[in-house]
Amino acid sequence: MKKYYSLFILFFTLQYGLADVKKEKEQNKLIESIQIERAWSHFNKLTQDIGSPDNGAGFRSITPASDDDKEVVDYILKQCKELKVDVAEESFTVKTYRYELPEIKIGKRKISAISLYGSTGIWGFNMNKEYTIGSDNSRKSLESVLINAGKGTKEEITKLGRIEGRVLIIERDDSTQVWPVVPIIEAQGRGAKGIIIYSKENTYIQAPIEANLPVYSISYEEWAKIQNEMGSGRNNIRIKQRVDISNEKTSNIVIYRRGNLFPDESIILGINRDRWFREAHGSSSGISALLEIIRIFQKSEYKNNRTIIFV
Repeated sequence: MKKYYSLFILFFTLQYGLADVKKEKEQNKLIESIQIERAWSHFNKLTQDIGSPDNGAGFRSITPASDDDKEVVDYILKQCKELKVDVAEESFTVKTYRYELPEIKIGKRKISAISLYGSTGIWGFNMNKEYTIGSDNSRKSLESVLINAGKGTKEEITKLGRIEGRVLIIERDDSTQVWPVVPIIEAQGRGAKGIIIYSKENTYIQAPIEANLPVYSISYEEWAKIQNEMGSGRNNIRIKQRVDISNEKTSNIVIYRRGNLFPDESIILGINRDRWFREAHGSSSGISALLEIIRIFQKSEYKNNRTIIFV
């Protein structure tokens, strides 16, 4: 709850910090009308009910222009309609990726992993044209050899010699590399078929990238399993995953509340809709807070000095 109160108080400070002290009572009245339960209701809906648990980019992640993103848009528009506020939609085209859950097996072990957003799969459709790096008869499954590339620096990858057709496993370490640019450039340039990344933080890391090969993130716990397999001489790897890439229409949702004294001066309150795993708490709490701010303004007769733009 403190998080929500802090957000609202910060907003009012930015909007009215230098305003006439006579407005103080009106401002307090607005703050007192905040219904935390409403905000939590939005938050629970956005984090628990929207977002597929089978998203290959991470549990309940929402990627731009995806079906889940459209569901978030519909929810926001429904709330705005109930509040009777005028909404503008600014449409634009965005490159979007749809990830199936990757199936990865190293030696005899199945490995849990997610795709880094912006990487490709083993096969799929890129702008309606089928692509594949598969090696079996169906061309939809990759069978290769896994190689430990340390921290993925240029020097470490160079020492490996020929890596064409191989899959590299790399420890993420931002202190020794330009992440994730260097490992991806080196791997792609030398013909690697894929990259698997782990971190000692023992968590799956999502980092939007741009790569023409599959890039996966695993936990440190999964890395320990892989070490056991590789230590026993089993470094054969099999990966199956479909990833489709396309240009899709999406939109910004924009709500204007015109200012009373300085309508040409604007304050913009915005929040992104896309999210990764637990970071859903960031974007979803922001959307929930904005919806509640819009509600209390719409239900009040308060005259804001400057135009407020909610995006």
